[in-house]
Amino acid sequence: MPNLSPHIQLEGLNADSREFGLIIEMMGRLKACLLDGTTPGAEFTGWLRLPAEMEPTLDRIAGMGRRIAAESATLVVVGIGGSYLGARAAYEALGRGLDGVELQWAGWSLSPVMARRLVEALDGRDYMINVISKSGGTMEPALAFRILAQHAQTRYGDAWTERVVVTTDPAQGALRLWAQDRGVETMDIPSTVGGRFSVLSPVGLLPLAAAGIDVRALVSGAGDVQRGAESASAEDDPAVIYAAARCVMEQRGRCVEVLTLPGPELSLFGEWWRQLAGESEGKNGAGIWPSVLTLTTDLHSIGQYLQDGRRMIQETFLAFEEYDAEPVIPRSGPVADGLDLVGGRALGLVNRLALEGTRDAHRAGDVPGTSITAHRLDPFCLGQLFYVFELAVALTALFHGVNPFDQPGVEAYKKGVRAKLNSL
Repeated sequence: MPNLSPHIQLEGLNADSREFGLIIEMMGRLKACLLDGTTPGAEFTGWLRLPAEMEPTLDRIAGMGRRIAAESATLVVVGIGGSYLGARAAYEALGRGLDGVELQWAGWSLSPVMARRLVEALDGRDYMINVISKSGGTMEPALAFRILAQHAQTRYGDAWTERVVVTTDPAQGALRLWAQDRGVETMDIPSTVGGRFSVLSPVGLLPLAAAGIDVRALVSGAGDVQRGAESASAEDDPAVIYAAARCVMEQRGRCVEVLTLPGPELSLFGEWWRQLAGESEGKNGAGIWPSVLTLTTDLHSIGQYLQDGRRMIQETFLAFEEYDAEPVIPRSGPVADGLDLVGGRALGLVNRLALEGTRDAHRAGDVPGTSITAHRLDPFCLGQLFYVFELAVALTALFHGVNPFDQPGVEAYKKGVRAKLNSL
């Protein structure tokens, strides 16, 4: 494979086989159609151009983020699914910036325990609220906003709406009307971008800017991949190679994909990817089941199944060329643990060797897959990864003959819940 950034390495799969070559060619044609706007769901492909189109908006997003940080200690992000997962993934992966607010999350479940704990945590703290919803009628965030609004009214009085920012449809919906009536500041969710593809829009960028994360670098990294996707041949495009590998392995009976992550700081990135893949691909009896494993924690729980269980799994390893150099392991420990050979080494090095050893063991145990390696865990490279995974998943769905950008199954669950609520 060519030298790519992020780099893609195939394992347990012959890149020179006719089978792989034919699917690469098909993926190349699908990518061309996707970029031309001639695929199913083309009206929701605005995410492809977000890195370039966000550039004029970044000054406003960054400025609003600074204002939020100056006026509050916490920003409560209210949303579910794609309305919060991308931002939370980046926040957990990159950490809070020095001058940023703490991010809290609401509206992503109906748990009364989590709602009560959040309200209790906000007592005595200055906070602002970022409500994210295209319609304003999605049940989980709408109910969370009711609870938070009551708390904010008690805390801040009539001025509580000054502590709310709404991210919603640019022209319509209950949230848009409410914000306009009360003079609440708003950010637009592009009408051509669906929730699970929205992390590089104000949906993800505003909370991250408030947290002190370099959103310009995040968008720049995605733009790097966007430009490459528009100019690279199929054989040189990391998203195409990854999508093709997934589909070849699925055709060989590997219908479950495990995304193996190097550390728990990326667990929410795994959750973001799981929603992206599950909602985009899982239709009409098609799709690869997405699952996530975090090293080395999950090796002590489901690692046994991966190694010796049913051979229905393909595995994608996510790695970084430069992982954190700190902390350094002391040269001797309080007990004779037999690990003096790694004394004086960075824990990140041990992590990388653990990943390589795990990968070797799984490949020897007949678990084929890919390795995707970015340069380092920073905003630029995370932006690259967001775009690579979005493009690869869209291509995989199109290969299966489904629209990557709708979610009829989700709408079915919503109708079912509404029917129960209407019986109250």
